[in-house]
Amino acid sequence: MNLSEKERLARIEALLDAFVHQRTEDRKAMSDQLEEIAEDVKAVRRDLDLETKTNEKLRNRGIGVLVGVGIAAGAIGASAERVIDKIFGG
Repeated sequence: MNLSEKERLARIEALLDAFVHQRTEDRKAMSDQLEEIAEDVKAVRRDLDLETKTNEKLRNRGIGVLVGVGIAAGAIGASAERVIDKIFGG
């Protein structure tokens, strides 16, 4: 092996080392980004769970209000029927 072949092999080796080093840095950066994305997804999931619980409470409260309005309407209807019976003598 002469000097120029050794120089070419040394350059190829240096390029390969640089490539390996760059890929290692790229994988580390991608890993860090994936960890950040995972944390963001976890935060969104926590927010969604909280909103789901809040919506469930509001839905239950809404059902309670509807039941209360139905009972009140029934009571008003019954009272109105008695008043109408008294007025018209039914």
